[in-house]
Amino acid sequence: MLYILSKKFIKKNLIYKLIFLSITTLVINSCAKGKKNSPPKIDSNVISNLNQQLKDFNQSYNYKVANTSSIEGKKKWWEVVAEVCGIAIANAGGAQIGASSAQTVAVAAGVATGGTGYAVVTAIGGAIGDSYTVYTQFYQRVGNFNNVDPKGAFVIYSLPQEFSYLNNLGLLHNNGLERIYFSTTNPQTDLQWMASNINNINDVDYVKLYNFVEFKDLINNIKSVSKKFSENNFNYTILLNEYKMRGLMDEESATILSYFFEAVSKAVVFEDVKQINDFYINAIKNSNLNTKTKEAIFASLVVYIQSYYYWLNFQIEE
Repeated sequence: MLYILSKKFIKKNLIYKLIFLSITTLVINSCAKGKKNSPPKIDSNVISNLNQQLKDFNQSYNYKVANTSSIEGKKKWWEVVAEVCGIAIANAGGAQIGASSAQTVAVAAGVATGGTGYAVVTAIGGAIGDSYTVYTQFYQRVGNFNNVDPKGAFVIYSLPQEFSYLNNLGLLHNNGLERIYFSTTNPQTDLQWMASNINNINDVDYVKLYNFVEFKDLINNIKSVSKKFSENNFNYTILLNEYKMRGLMDEESATILSYFFEAVSKAVVFEDVKQINDFYINAIKNSNLNTKTKEAIFASLVVYIQSYYYWLNFQIEE
């Protein structure tokens, strides 16, 4: 089904609602595990070895050259891949912040009941919002998502069992964008969409979380960082530094994402993006990072690949 982007949807208040929604979807998944103590500090040798592995991969990767000879009709965003990558990076950042903040916000809201629902709510809310925020900073035109390319439609990772609730996070991101903001036939509100699409959502008090002041503050921080990122030529260093400065991202996570963003920002074809994403997923899976850090990085990577695919196939009018 084709969803047309109507001009009435491209408004600032909707931009911020999307950010709000993505964070919501990762908070619902993480509260379900109940209260936990702060994760142990990661051993410096673990980080050093992992960082060296990522650095070596980036330096040795051979990128493919894009073939644009087959492009016909309307302009596609993959002719301006910097914008596609920029939106996906913002999504990945929002998902990471949503996942890492889920437990803290949910506990503060008094909704930490055990389970994995809150993490999904917060991650999706932050990811969708960042995506839409960056898009509207540069494109205020009619467009549509042309979901005909099979290369990215079903990129679903089989994460370790303890993180299996994140497997479909990227697909949820894309579906939320379509149903809430780009559908002209039967659009849903963010709460309606969450109720009908997030597994076991009724096991957690997502409405209470959604209206909690600390949750709104988190969303405001994400939308502010995303805006600054988009206004500074998609400089991912600014994005990561802003999150660190605001106390929303630790140094270890920022370093890992910095290597990842460095690698994908050089890609001009989807095959490269997927190969890079595959490598980083496996590197994190096989690392000795603590559970909370792994959860947030996995959320970021899973959302990135699907966000990139979505905007890669989003057509805008000339």
